[in-house]
Amino acid sequence: MRKAETVSRNISLTFDLLNQIIDNPDLMTKIPNQSVVEFVQKDMPITEHEGKKGQKSKYFKVKREFEAL
Repeated sequence: MRKAETVSRNISLTFDLLNQIIDNPDLMTKIPNQSVVEFVQKDMPITEHEGKKGQKSKYFKVKREFEAL
């Protein structure tokens, strides 16, 4: 997947996630403050890493609904 396609996909998934959070606000409690949200592709292995200033990543597997991992 080219970089432009990845960016476009992530923007689309971000809006889908926000819409789901609006419908189900409890999902927001699964995202810690100061974390970075990353979307996991089907068979992509998850490797935990820290972002800027010790930020932790919060991963979401994209199905019909978002599932916090």
